[in-house]
Amino acid sequence: MRNYFFIVLLVFTGCKSHQEKVMADFKKVDSSLNNASQNIETANRHVAEVLKNDSGWVAFNNESAALTDYIETVKERIKKVSGKIDTEQGLLDVEAGNRVMFEQKKSDTVFALLKKFQSLACLKSGVDSTIKKVNNQFRYLSQPKKEWEAFFKNVPAAAVLTMLSKFQNDIQITRNIILPEALIKSN
Repeated sequence: MRNYFFIVLLVFTGCKSHQEKVMADFKKVDSSLNNASQNIETANRHVAEVLKNDSGWVAFNNESAALTDYIETVKERIKKVSGKIDTEQGLLDVEAGNRVMFEQKKSDTVFALLKKFQSLACLKSGVDSTIKKVNNQFRYLSQPKKEWEAFFKNVPAAAVLTMLSKFQNDIQITRNIILPEALIKSN
């Protein structure tokens, strides 16, 4: 009987350290995505300065900024609902993501806004090779709603935050795909 308890203790200890590693990995990926988005934004800012008189580009730029900001508010809402996002318990909180993404219907809103942005980017480009790149960047948007919801349903807050950071990164990458064409067209 003592051996049984020892085995159970080892299993729980193993699970705990595995959870900690997984949460640390989510934090690393999230941090990496945020850093990449900031670097791309810095690069885009220099080219965007040249295009500041192009009303079409300004509208596209404003749309991408508004969507990135909206996703950031959703992330902040999840952190607030979780309450302890800087702790392991907060990072593992499955209910925070469910409440914000489904009960508050943020999943549907984010999905719709990303689809709208994808369409706008394709329209802004008009070049087949660029449209393919944009559609590839947002390939997850072509999945059925049930599969889309799997990104958020009953997943730890850390995973939801990381996925939302990925969406923000996709927006910045798409701007980076579209910018060179806008620059060429303006000359």
